[in-house]
Amino acid sequence: MSASTFPLGKPHETQLRQAFTECHAGDLGDDDHTLVIDTSGDELASGSASMEGLTCVLDELETPQSVISKMYATRALDGMQSGTWSNFEASWTYHPDAGLDLIITQQLD
Repeated sequence: MSASTFPLGKPHETQLRQAFTECHAGDLGDDDHTLVIDTSGDELASGSASMEGLTCVLDELETPQSVISKMYATRALDGMQSGTWSNFEASWTYHPDAGLDLIITQQLD
């Protein structure tokens, strides 16, 4: 099977790897099946990812509007929230001082 028959850029490249490469946001782990995005908040050094990078990743992963809306509506008092779509699971927290901290996992094939 040639590389051109794969839907992603390289054979067996995960969608998280593709989003990470395209958007330059977050840190990959677990053999490219976990992406952690730590956006900046009001405190210095609270995170390094921009909201533009986060939005890019969510777009690349075709995140449904329902999950995105829940992320952006999360308050500090809400604690850890989560959502699922396709073969992804996302968990996140938000605090004005720390920003939005997001963990996206892609199910192993």
